[in-house]
Amino acid sequence: MHFLMLNKQMENLNCKSMEALNFETQEKPSLPFHERFMAWLVISVLLFLIALNIIFDESTMPLTESEHQLVNPFVEIVVEGAVEFPGIYQVKKGVLIQEVLDLAKPLPEANLKRIKLDSPVNHRRVIKVSKKKEKRCCEKSKAFVNLCISAF
Repeated sequence: MHFLMLNKQMENLNCKSMEALNFETQEKPSLPFHERFMAWLVISVLLFLIALNIIFDESTMPLTESEHQLVNPFVEIVVEGAVEFPGIYQVKKGVLIQEVLDLAKPLPEANLKRIKLDSPVNHRRVIKVSKKKEKRCCEKSKAFVNLCISAF
């Protein structure tokens, strides 16, 4: 009796293992073409972006030298006031203010004492040239001075 039961159990196991083998060999359901294509496209784009990130990593990129950058070597200077030719002058950076004023030709009454003529220009700026203050003599003060002088 035990032998029959074991035999029956063996048959059940064989049937189950055969069913498992049949299940593994059966064709699994696949995704429709458009879904497979979109999955493949998304994976490809992600791999491409990861590759670009690895290739163009900022820490491994060479530093650019300032020689290759576009830099304007000129600067605009506005000259106003007591000059013969007021206006905007475009000169090279580092030129002295004296050289810019030589181009504008200061008038004889120009007061250049308040301007630092030996400083270089490196950025856009306005130079205002003022006139010398006239000494005003009042008739009353002249008379007072004359009176004081004659008293001594």
